[in-house]
Amino acid sequence: VEGVIVISNKEFEDTPWQLFPNPNSGLFDVEFESERFIEEVEVFDLQGRLHYLQKVESRKKQLEFDTQLVAGTYFLRVQSSKGSEVKVFVVR
Repeated sequence: VEGVIVISNKEFEDTPWQLFPNPNSGLFDVEFESERFIEEVEVFDLQGRLHYLQKVESRKKQLEFDTQLVAGTYFLRVQSSKGSEVKVFVVR
């Protein structure tokens, strides 16, 4: 399994999701096993600085992002109606 779950919410875990590819070039997809109401997506660096924020506010099964991030390790936080979860990804 690519990426590491570092924070989770039990209700959110009921709908598995993945971030791919990982590592990536800053262009990646987030896919949920079933449709979810996604509120927003945030990307933070290892120092906790926010680098990307997208308000989604719609029901989705798959999202595509082009974050144009520089090489490094980042945290992707997905906030849904069921809670939030964070995964780690690498930009090369």
